[in-house]
Amino acid sequence: MDANLGELAARSEKDRMKKLFEGQDISIIIASLGGGTGSGAAPVFAEAAREAKSLVLGIFTLPFEFEGKKRKEIAHLSLEKIRPLVNAYTIIPNERIFKTIEKTIPFPQALSVLNRKLADSLGGLIDALHSPGLINIDFADVRSILEGRGRLAYASAVAASGPDRAKGALNALFANSLHEYGVDGADRILFHLSADKNLKMQEVADVAGGIFSLNPKARIILGITLRPEFKDKLKVMLFAVGCAGQSNREPEKKATMAKPRKKPRTELRSGAGPRIVQKKARLPPRQENKKVQATRQKQQAAQKEEVLERTRKNALDLKQELDGKLQEIQEEEKKWDIPAFLRVKIKR
Repeated sequence: MDANLGELAARSEKDRMKKLFEGQDISIIIASLGGGTGSGAAPVFAEAAREAKSLVLGIFTLPFEFEGKKRKEIAHLSLEKIRPLVNAYTIIPNERIFKTIEKTIPFPQALSVLNRKLADSLGGLIDALHSPGLINIDFADVRSILEGRGRLAYASAVAASGPDRAKGALNALFANSLHEYGVDGADRILFHLSADKNLKMQEVADVAGGIFSLNPKARIILGITLRPEFKDKLKVMLFAVGCAGQSNREPEKKATMAKPRKKPRTELRSGAGPRIVQKKARLPPRQENKKVQATRQKQQAAQKEEVLERTRKNALDLKQELDGKLQEIQEEEKKWDIPAFLRVKIKR
């Protein structure tokens, strides 16, 4: 479970890896993520394939739930490193095996079922590419589907027989129990039909119509191969890129709902239009640093001192005004104490 050790081991052999990928048009990397080897080495293999200018398709399995959160965490961290290094990738959680088999099947046999289903999906893609047919799929088609980086893909291959084999194959095609996600959002789709010479035009129309309905604006490529050995059997392979599945991510924490912002208070003034009064938001004290708190405290202290000083000045001015008034009254009273003949004399 030491992914760092797995990465170091892989990097020490990177020169040998590059030789494996040289001259390869398409490289497929399959890894079980969650342990040290797969999680650590897979990104290095993908990096070497990219440097060799090879198209890279990744197929990755995720740990069982009973293997614990630590292995799951290692797997997702590795997947984050791999995603930008591959053109497309599919994800198969091991837990999906319980959707495929009976719970009473022995463990080794259960793993074999999982591997067989994976091989069928992958084999269908390779078979479509290499088999000459009525309508061929060539490497240029596959390249156009795989263009880009880190795109989630959906791969499925099914077979059906009987009078309603087209509808049966179509339904099974979208119900691949290996994937947690579907074809929703795919903008590049490649599908291939294999059947005997009795393949009917209506069967092709039924399968193609069901796939076209997924996304009418998608780039869709069709291939058909006629095989004498496919008596009354129809095999359909689907490979879709650009799926909108979210299973490749860790469950996100629940987002806390933001409180609605208060509307600015509006005041009405006589003879004028409304005036909008906005208050600046203050951060809680815990979110303020010490410098901001010290500055605010100084400002508050200065404001208090200013108010006190203004109060003191107002009181002093009032006292002086009262003293002046009192002195005037006293002077008037003194005038009335002087005899009348003296007041007249003084006036003269």
